[in-house]
Amino acid sequence: MCEIVCITAGSLVAVAAGNRQTLWVSASERRIDLTTSMLGRFKSIKLSGYAEAIASKISDLRDNEVEISKKFRRFLVGMVALCKH
Repeated sequence: MCEIVCITAGSLVAVAAGNRQTLWVSASERRIDLTTSMLGRFKSIKLSGYAEAIASKISDLRDNEVEISKKFRRFLVGMVALCKH
């Protein structure tokens, strides 16, 4: 009986973790895309005076990415805890 409950709960947690992982990967891709774009145009960005503003935006995207990753990691801990029992 305990195995059935663990398998069912594990399946639900795995689906939710997958959704959280998708959000995390999307946040990472947004940050990487902006960073890549900035590096490709670095000279013109620096000359125009926008380097500091864009660096701040990249930092904000990274902070957001870390917050989203925390939700995914919580689900990973839940999956490990379910598998241990």
